[in-house]
This record gives sequence, C-alpha cells and structure tokens, in this order.
Amino acid sequence: MVFPLGLSAAQQSPPDKPPNTRSVFRAHTDAPKCDLPAVLAQAGVRANELVTNIQNFTAQERIEFRLLDVIGNQYDAGSDDFDYNAVLVRQPHGYSVQESRNPVPGGRPFPIDAHDLGLPEIALLFLPEFQTNYEMTCSGTVVRNERPTWMINLRQRKDRPDTTASFTGKNGVIYPAPLKGRAWIAKDSGEVVHLDLALMHSIPPVHIQSWTLSIDYAPVHFRTRNIDVWLPRSAEVYRESESGRAFTSHRFTDFRLFAVDINQEPTPPPSR
Repeated sequence: MVFPLGLSAAQQSPPDKPPNTRSVFRAHTDAPKCDLPAVLAQAGVRANELVTNIQNFTAQERIEFRLLDVIGNQYDAGSDDFDYNAVLVRQPHGYSVQESRNPVPGGRPFPIDAHDLGLPEIALLFLPEFQTNYEMTCSGTVVRNERPTWMINLRQRKDRPDTTASFTGKNGVIYPAPLKGRAWIAKDSGEVVHLDLALMHSIPPVHIQSWTLSIDYAPVHFRTRNIDVWLPRSAEVYRESESGRAFTSHRFTDFRLFAVDINQEPTPPPSR
C-alpha cells in the first residue's frame, strides 16, 4: 500500500497528540492460553474472505485535519465530506487500493497531503502469504470495546520484504515503511477489530520523523449479497516532521458494495 505524505484520523475532531498505542486493557482472566498458530490461521481465513468479498466498494467519508508548526501553533485546519470509492487490485508483491475522493455537492477538494491512501487493505497483512513478513507474538486475551480479543504484537522482519506500507516522495520515488504495532483479533471469529501501527524508524527522504496509525473496524452488512464484512469505521494518524506535526481523521459511513447497496451502516459488534 502506498501512502502519500499525509496522515489521517477518525474522531469528530483531530486530536492534539499521537494515537495512544500503549493503552492498558482489562484482561480476560478466564480465557485459555493463546494458540498463536491457530489465531493467525483464523485471521488468515478472514483476510482471504475480505479479498474475495471486497473488490470494489463506496462509502461516505468525513475528513478532518490539523497542521501545527514546530512550536505547536496551528496554521491550517479543515474538514469536509467526500464520496469515497476503493478498488482492490492485486500487485506482484501484495495488494493496493485504487482510491478516489470526490467532494459532495458544496464541498471542496482537499490538498492531497491531507489524504491517506490504502486504509482498507492494511488488515491484509494477515493474509497467510504476508504473515511471515512479521515477527508476531501473542500477549493473551484482552477485552476491547467489551469484546474478547487476542492481542497480537507484530514487527517487520529485517529479512523479509516491506509490503504493507510505503511513502511516496514528491519525485515519485517509493520508500518502504517498516511497521511495528499491535492488532486486536476477535477471539470468536478471527476478525481484526483494531490496529495500532507505527514506523520502526524515520524516513528522511520524505521528511518523516515519526508516524502512527490507529484504525477501528466494524462489521458492515451488505444486503444485496447477504454478507457481513469488517471494514474501517475510523482511522487516526499522526505524523511528525522537521516542519511540524499533522493530524488527520477519517470516518466512514454508508458503505455500498460494487456501487449497488444503499444505506449500509457499520453495526456495533455484539457485546460479550
């Protein structure tokens, strides 16, 4: 996946600090010991289903951003609504999402550096052919949004290709973005419920000192095919560079599959 030099987030207003990737969650003490191979196998099945079910979808997207200088003064901010379209495309070394964002009537185009590209395919890092690109360990079961989940720690391996994310410079050169972070995987289904990711090191050619991404997923029911698919409900990204900090947020609603379904809203996960 290819990210331009922008960021993104998903609250009603972008935050004043990076996403909290060190949150402590309540342990589910009655859970059995984590069987990492079984957890990853189930997550791989769900990732394959995502590829099968989602080749082309649309949604309504709300984008908000804030730009701060090196001493913390805000010098730009904005928000608007967009008609969003994503097409999943198989590449030689992974997948990419060809995205388009068109302002709703009365809206205005955003500068491209306020956009994040590739959010829908981030969870595809759990495809069986890509899992080996990461060192993964299991911290056990924790409760996230009242849902029992396995917390998986992941870190890009130095001896494997960086295929999950990259940044594109103004000259068109693509720079791989090795990632580390955590994933919350539903204990009962293997669906990715939440992802917190961060760059393992700075990328000087694109002036990135630090970058973090936090994505919440929710089940979306597509009536015309009678399927439920977990898709990004919101995303929050923070970027720091020599010129300052950037916060951007995305919120997705009204998903439509193959431009056919209407009024598809994320539904809250069942309580456990």
